[in-house]
Amino acid sequence: MTTGIQTHAQGHLHHVQPPRILFEDVGKDFRTRGSGSYTAVDNVSFEIPSGSFTAIVGPSGCGKSTLLRILAGLDTPSRGEVLVEGERVRGLRPDRTGYLFQQDALLPWKTVYDNVALGLRLRGQSRSEVRETIEEWLRKVNLLDFRDRYPAQLSGGMRKRVAIAQTLATDPPLLLMDEPFTALDVQTRHLMEMDLLELSGEGARTVVLVTHDLDEAAALADRVVVLSSGPRSSVKAVVPVEIPRPRDLLAIRSNPRYGDVTRFLWNQLYEEVRRSYGR
Repeated sequence: MTTGIQTHAQGHLHHVQPPRILFEDVGKDFRTRGSGSYTAVDNVSFEIPSGSFTAIVGPSGCGKSTLLRILAGLDTPSRGEVLVEGERVRGLRPDRTGYLFQQDALLPWKTVYDNVALGLRLRGQSRSEVRETIEEWLRKVNLLDFRDRYPAQLSGGMRKRVAIAQTLATDPPLLLMDEPFTALDVQTRHLMEMDLLELSGEGARTVVLVTHDLDEAAALADRVVVLSSGPRSSVKAVVPVEIPRPRDLLAIRSNPRYGDVTRFLWNQLYEEVRRSYGR
């Protein structure tokens, strides 16, 4: 069973080298009621190589999404800095960064076609270029026949495929994902993971995924960054996965390395969850 996503060659837009990312002693404080503050993350340092797929995992409330927002330029660190190709992140870079949220950000009053076209039109591309790119990506996600439908007329899996097409149509060299498949049923989620591996490009993009699912992290990523429990969460471990690509997400579970990684991640996370509950 497949979702029907076509996984032929990547689109013609790509021309930017996928970036190397460096977190250097990053800390983030949030103000609380009165004059207090809460330190979500502190002294966070790790590197994300160019063209790699990195997953970030940790207990609830440890600051995973906070780090992703800082990397995207949606938030600023209280201390330290994030460097993308040696340049400090200062605000949004929509020309270089794609962001897949947990809930899709489709505009309900626009059709599938117009939702996918939005980013391309903001870049000032010609009508013919926009049409060519949209049709290419709607074929890839098997939704060309649904181009005139509205989001409310689509299933959850179809909406997610529109969101993927919308994000990747602009060919971002950096792809950020914040638990993008949480709302899907188990079967659809697994199929979307397989298709995303194909569509995100093997080494063509630098990909960062925030997830609670340790199996998902081990199956998709080249390395997994494990955060400690909050407050003042920091990096507890960076775990290399070292399973060759391309990967078959059905067969990967019989790979001994996959079993080793998932067991290690579960042990690491279990320690942090116990600590967060004071046990």
